[in-house]
Amino acid sequence: MSDAPHHYVAYGLHVASDWPLPELGEAPPEVAATAPDLRVVRGAVPDRIGEPREQRVTWAARPGAWRHEIPGVARYLVHDDGREVVVEPTGGTDADVRAFLFGSTLGAVLHQRQMFVLHGCAVATEHGAVAVAGVSGAGKSTTLAELAHRGHPVLSDDKTVVHFGDAGPEVLSGYPTLRLWEDAVVRLGEAPDDLAPLREGRRKYLYRAPAFRSEPAPLRLVVVLNAYRSTASSGDAPAIRAERLGAHDAVQALLLQTYRRRMVNGAGLQAEHFAWTARLAGAVPIVQLDRPTPGETVEAVADAIERQLAAVAEG
Repeated sequence: MSDAPHHYVAYGLHVASDWPLPELGEAPPEVAATAPDLRVVRGAVPDRIGEPREQRVTWAARPGAWRHEIPGVARYLVHDDGREVVVEPTGGTDADVRAFLFGSTLGAVLHQRQMFVLHGCAVATEHGAVAVAGVSGAGKSTTLAELAHRGHPVLSDDKTVVHFGDAGPEVLSGYPTLRLWEDAVVRLGEAPDDLAPLREGRRKYLYRAPAFRSEPAPLRLVVVLNAYRSTASSGDAPAIRAERLGAHDAVQALLLQTYRRRMVNGAGLQAEHFAWTARLAGAVPIVQLDRPTPGETVEAVADAIERQLAAVAEG
């Protein structure tokens, strides 16, 4: 049992926090009464973490420790193999501090705990889960909004964790608050002004998914979403292109869609991560979906994803 006053669940973890984290789902009493998997505490963050294996402008990582500093907002330390996050606010609002906590900091937690994390979202369907990965700007946010609008319960946003169970890979349930760009919010029929912004001055908003699956779901398909600039003439409508990737290309695509891949290097998990990637590529279809810009609407992208999933279900 933790003395922390706030208890939540995310990615199969019992999270105990010193202060409210409203983006997460509340832990049921029977979970809150147990020892937490992850503690989020206020405290002092050291200036250095020793000799980092990977280092960027705002963060440094080595096996067992990850330090992140956002000037004027907060410092973060992930350590104890992803079992504790120390947060030292340095002037940021509570919303700003949480925004970075649930961004790269949470990603560092998952990597330290040796979880396989894709940069993407996932929904549950009657056929199983589909994960949609892609680089920033590929259209993941609007695609997630459209799939949710069609009634598919959300499993995760931004970070999709794949667990390899006895019955095959499954997607772990994340948390019900999505981080959506303005166009995705409008697609869901919401007014952006009625939602809390992720951070002040950004046109990205926090949206509570109307349908959220709190249990894992078997993973049936990974879609790698890619935007390409169409050169088709006005008389030739550009088309969505779908290609099931072979083993080598599937592994390479999954490596590229790893959430903050350099964190894996910093944690010293390159060999393990490659093995997980190859295992996933051999277990479920990996389909690259190229959408033209300008061109097909998000409805057409969602249609294509649903067709691919139905084809997998039919065998």
